[in-house]
Amino acid sequence: MDVYLFRMSVRISVALCTRNCAPYLGAQLDSILAQQRLPDELVVGDEASSDGSHEILRRFAQGAPFPVIILRNPEPLGVAANFSQVIRRCTGDLIALCDHDDVWHQDRLAEAEQAMADPGVSLAFSNASLINAEGRPLPGLLWETLGLDLTRLETSTAPEAFSALLARRVATGGTMTLRADTARWALPIAEGWYQDEWLAQLAALRGRLKPIRQPLMQYRQHGNNAVGAQRDGFLSRAVRSFDGRHRERLRRQLTQLEILRADFAAREGVPAWAADIVERRLAHVVGRLEVRGGGAQRLRAVVRELRSGRYADDPMGRWSALQDLLG
Repeated sequence: MDVYLFRMSVRISVALCTRNCAPYLGAQLDSILAQQRLPDELVVGDEASSDGSHEILRRFAQGAPFPVIILRNPEPLGVAANFSQVIRRCTGDLIALCDHDDVWHQDRLAEAEQAMADPGVSLAFSNASLINAEGRPLPGLLWETLGLDLTRLETSTAPEAFSALLARRVATGGTMTLRADTARWALPIAEGWYQDEWLAQLAALRGRLKPIRQPLMQYRQHGNNAVGAQRDGFLSRAVRSFDGRHRERLRRQLTQLEILRADFAAREGVPAWAADIVERRLAHVVGRLEVRGGGAQRLRAVVRELRSGRYADDPMGRWSALQDLLG
């Protein structure tokens, strides 16, 4: 009975950002229209598309059985700013993020709404099946391809969940549904962060994250994905850690963490433990970037970082220490 009342009273907004996506947009819009539980509105931010995407949206809006709000940006705002403006315009109690090149399963919104019936959940996200550019199935599921094991996330404490998300991206944007108050509290999405990374990170400060193990959408792989579904299990991450680009990745992490630290200092409602975790992770990245030179100098720097205990917070742990040692 409680779940039934929740379904009757909760409004769901879909937040979609588009840019020159005409080859894929129609399939995504059709999948929204085919939902067992239709959205209460669709809010779209179009990034100055010049390939007919806006015309596809306009025609869809004319026949859709729910309101469609199209925000057409004369000049591209960037993904972070575009999602921020779209989320601000959403009026639903729940906001389902949507990528223009995916295809939703028919139960995408119904299952997300069910997961969010627990008031302690701030964000739900699901697994996904994989398709190629032409829409043909690819082997495997998203979580398995990425080597994700999320069995502990539901029972983790808030600091544990936040730390895990800070260490590794686990929630894919098109699978995510957030409470509207959480999504708006997390705005603006910072430049330098993917929108799903940022929103999941801040949602972990407001409640529990709910992984939905079944695939609720088809994640299209077409070569131009912002973040693709390359295999990312432990072994592949270990191999990639020695590809010579680890310092470049560390510098990106440093930039992101500095942005997050500045945001937390200015944002109301951030718990002290979250700021402490960011500081510790920052110190670890700085410590790793200071590992340079050769021979004994490099060994001393790695041993110093090992003794700090911060490699224990690193998702690759001693692999990262070996990576730093070998340069």
